[in-house]
Amino acid sequence: MMENNKTKVTVAFLCYRDDSELLLEALRAAKAAFAKSERLEPMFALLDDAWCPVRADVREKFLQDEKCIRMETTYRRATMLLGGENFTGQVRAFRDVAKMTGAEILVKHDVDTCLFKVDWLEAFADDPKAMCAGGFDYGLNNHMSVFGFCYALKGACLDALLADAEKYPAHHKAWEDHETSSRVYRIYNGEQGVLMRWRANDPGDGFIVQPLERANDTFINARAASCAWNFQTQTPEDRPVFRRKVMETMRHWNDLVEQRDLKLKEEATT
Repeated sequence: MMENNKTKVTVAFLCYRDDSELLLEALRAAKAAFAKSERLEPMFALLDDAWCPVRADVREKFLQDEKCIRMETTYRRATMLLGGENFTGQVRAFRDVAKMTGAEILVKHDVDTCLFKVDWLEAFADDPKAMCAGGFDYGLNNHMSVFGFCYALKGACLDALLADAEKYPAHHKAWEDHETSSRVYRIYNGEQGVLMRWRANDPGDGFIVQPLERANDTFINARAASCAWNFQTQTPEDRPVFRRKVMETMRHWNDLVEQRDLKLKEEATT
């Protein structure tokens, strides 16, 4: 813990060139969410793909904030972050950036996602046994699963997770989120690897995946995060159009949060 008793959290954004503009909206949401917490001290790290780096102009805007840093990664990121090489490289990057920033909690954050609440991270910090946390139960009834667009790991487990990944390489089609949570669960014998989650229709939701409909204020208040991406196959011609829709949706949600917070602040001072 820090001297001011705040838990150090590093949010690691995985990004590459094509998703460059989404990074800034993801950062905007996360900064606003952490600003509401008196217990968490955030840093924001861009894990940039050396093979297809984020656009220079976006990178410069991201790094204007003193709480933002960049770390270049050289492992090969497969489509949908599948496979053993991606998994081991990703865990190594998490371990390295956590050590660089002194993070007690490392949050993996996709850039097509808006994080609106961090209360689940406060609960995670309070539980000394929990090593991996996700805010969404996506219906597989699998106690070892977290959803890959945003989950958290204790910094204390990253060395052990990396050693496990190097000793037992993941399958070439393995999903990184399931590999992460199931290995943490096994390494800590199902005891310290407790996964903290909330059910999808509860007001205390951590995460929920939504389609591209415009969000309303009720939705913003009820959910911690929303993933703008989907898993349907898109042609290369479709992707730029879809990515623009993702950007518009994220910006709309961020605008709603900003307007709501402004309203609450005004009400509190009157």
